[in-house]
Amino acid sequence: MPNNSPIQTSGNPPAPTPPETRQVRGKTWLLVAFLLVILILAAAIVSEMLYLLKRPEEKCKLFGCQVAEVITSTLPAPQTLSPLKVEWMKKFLDRLGSDRKDVQVFSEAKFTSVSQGVVVENIPEVIEEGGVRYVYFLVIQDQSQNTLSFRFTQDELDKMDTSIVGFNGESYKATVNDLTVGDSIVLKIINDFLDYAPGDKIILEISRENP
Repeated sequence: MPNNSPIQTSGNPPAPTPPETRQVRGKTWLLVAFLLVILILAAAIVSEMLYLLKRPEEKCKLFGCQVAEVITSTLPAPQTLSPLKVEWMKKFLDRLGSDRKDVQVFSEAKFTSVSQGVVVENIPEVIEEGGVRYVYFLVIQDQSQNTLSFRFTQDELDKMDTSIVGFNGESYKATVNDLTVGDSIVLKIINDFLDYAPGDKIILEISRENP
């Protein structure tokens, strides 16, 4: 008679996976996927930055580029000094000071220098040179991009005759504090040899469309 009893096997059946273990595994895979997405995005950003560095024209198309503006003056083009005349003036002043300093026949003896250009730098800057204390630094630029620097003492600033001149010719009283980068200016320095007061007369004219 056949034996229909079930076959007995040795060993225990596999235990089911605890819910906590499944949750931990799920969170681990989620974290791995998140980090993978972050790495892909980072690689894409770095690649794009390297591409834009190699192709600046593309960067300008995307973000726009500020074109450097060349500062120009509306004033007539200034002239360069004649070295020969400068040397002659030095000799003339030496001769005038030594030979004719007591002669009282002069009705006028002035030397006037007129500089014009666009302000590219103007800052309060205290510095001592040759025993003179300067407190203001000014740099102007001509149409050929040449620059000329000036330093002024506090006394010169206090006595400086400053005005803002509109394109219509109207003039308004001002101070050096009204001077800004980009202004077209005319700077006149008058050396009056008959004036015994210390210092020179300085006239600063600031040219603006709308004073």
